Amino acid sequence: MIKVPNILFALLFAISVVFMLFMVGFFLIPADIGPAHLREKDKCECPPPAKNPLENVGIHICAFHLAKDDPNVIVETQHYCSPLGDESFQCLLYDSIYKHARLIGVEYVISDRQYQQLSTEEKQYWHPHEYEIREGLLLPIGMPKECEQKTMKALLHSWGKTIHTWRDPNTSLPIGAPRLMWSASKEHNVPEKLVQDRDKRFETDTKAVRKERQEYLEK
Repeated sequence: MIKVPNILFALLFAISVVFMLFMVGFFLIPADIGPAHLREKDKCECPPPAKNPLENVGIHICAFHLAKDDPNVIVETQHYCSPLGDESFQCLLYDSIYKHARLIGVEYVISDRQYQQLSTEEKQYWHPHEYEIREGLLLPIGMPKECEQKTMKALLHSWGKTIHTWRDPNTSLPIGAPRLMWSASKEHNVPEKLVQDRDKRFETDTKAVRKERQEYLEK
């Protein structure tokens, strides 16, 4: 029988113990480790980028979007818009004004002059804003009255192309195909209850806005 020196035996034993600890540690690593499951102590506060497109967002508008393929689908939408030159805007669309609001789509806004230059095929994707502006359904939030009047006059004959990538805001994920959205175009398109709920949250008065716009918007 071959005798193993004590020092060699001790070395083999130490290697075995280290290997066992490694394997135990490997199987104890939590499966949910990752960006969405960072422990509180592992979270970091990242400074905002020195330059980013959101610096140019300067207008908040609340309006109601109707699905083009089903006008009974109505989504109150928060628009955060930035200019794209003298005649057009682009807006990020959210389902609320809060920190963890969902980004549900995008809207591009162009002037009537630009719209008239589009092909017949392209025009079918663009909706008018005139009715919802006159009725107070398209409402700037937190904008000084003088600026609001100038903005509404400028947007009165504008057109929007709106795509909701989050087809149903009630789902936990953006499921399904993107959806072409439209604007209200006649009375009762948007239930009065939805308008009243919005007025309550933003402390606005849509009826008063409607009356005021009748006075300063061109007939």
